[in-house]
Formats: sequence, structure tokens, C-alpha cells
Amino acid sequence: MSGIDWGTVPDWLAGGGAVVALLFAGVAARAALRANGQQSRQLVNLEEQQRERNEREKRSQAALIAAWIQPDGEGLLQVYFINGSPLPIYRLRVILHVASETFAVEYAVRGPDSAPVKIMRATTKFRAVLDARQIMKWRKMLGDGRISVSMSFMDANSTRWNRDSSGLLSLDTSDQSSTIDGAQSE
Repeated sequence: MSGIDWGTVPDWLAGGGAVVALLFAGVAARAALRANGQQSRQLVNLEEQQRERNEREKRSQAALIAAWIQPDGEGLLQVYFINGSPLPIYRLRVILHVASETFAVEYAVRGPDSAPVKIMRATTKFRAVLDARQIMKWRKMLGDGRISVSMSFMDANSTRWNRDSSGLLSLDTSDQSSTIDGAQSE
């Protein structure tokens, strides 16, 4: 036992302890990286959920607004509208599509409605374009999509919206001063 230099044993033990500490530090760093990756994925998921909530909230008023055409009891076509939201809408533009012609009727403000209403200026404009004696022709044109209505409007948050003739709601990204769908305004 006299050949062993006991002075270097503590150095060896310290070196071994340092290596073990480095191994544990590496394992801890790897676990931290894994946790950071998981937190990053969770953050991206939360941000996406927030974007979806914001989009739903943004669309909430616009989703309750619609216009459509249907015959009344006498078979004459009427333009109906509803603002089912509790807030008014602004710069409503009802766009009437008859065969290859397009006409628009504008309303500055439309308040909330408790039930669908006939919008008479649009109905009158619509009927002026169609021949009142050809009710059966109207019904056929309505059935095959040659008569339809679309609209654009601004909600209470000043967001512009379009609802096309198939009912699809979309943000209006066009220049607000331009003519929508090539319609001639009243």
C-alpha cells in the first residue's frame, strides 16, 4: 500500500464527480429542450385557437345578416332581408342579378330585425327589370340560378363583408369605392 499516492485519489474522485455532474447536466439540458419544444407547440396551438376565436367573434354579427329572393303568395318575386344581430349595419348594398344584368340598391343604415322583412326599394327595382306577366319564366330563372341576390355591408366594427348569391360570407377586400359585381347603383 505504500506504492499508492493517496494524494491523487481526491483529484480522481473530483474528476469522476465532475464527469457525473456533466452527464446529469446534459440529461437536464435535453429534458429542458424537450419541454421547451412541447411548450412551443402548445403556444402555437393556443395562438391558433385565439385566432379562430377572434375570427368567430369578428364574423358573429355578419353571420346573422342575409338577403334572398322568394315568391310571395301571388307568385311575384320579393326581395327579403334580415339583420338578425342586435346591432345596425351600414352601407348595405343589395345586388340583384337578373340573367346577365346586375343592379344595386343601397341603404345607408339597416337596424336589427326580429323577422325577415321585404325590402321594398330592392323589390320594386327588381320587378321593374322583370316582366310582371311572365311569373312562370321568373320561377324557372330563379330555380336555375339566373335570378339571384348578393350583398355587401359594413358591420358595427367597420368591417366590410360580402355575401354572394349562394350565401357564402366573406371579408370584402376590394376597394370600397369600387362597384361591386359590376352592379349599376340606383
